[in-house]
Amino acid sequence: MSYTREQVLQGRQVIDAYRLAHNQFHLTAVAVSKPVSVQHTPLIEKMLADLEAIGFGSWDEFNNASELLNVQEVGFASLEDFENGAKTSDLNKIEVKWH
Repeated sequence: MSYTREQVLQGRQVIDAYRLAHNQFHLTAVAVSKPVSVQHTPLIEKMLADLEAIGFGSWDEFNNASELLNVQEVGFASLEDFENGAKTSDLNKIEVKWH
């Protein structure tokens, strides 16, 4: 399936929000009496629901679309083109992209 740049950027915002909530959770989890999994699961469920609302059927679909956008932004048409033709300078550009 093909996704727009806007969908991928929205998905990245969802993941960034999840990462922030996850980090905040771990900063306060020690003081909470519930098991970690009981509190952690809603964060994951929200992230997946938000990705689905954008049009991604799974984390893998989003991740693949995000990787493709990264390689397109450094000048390659596809992941295959990147894998077959990337130079060290291209790899360095990918390293500073969103992950």
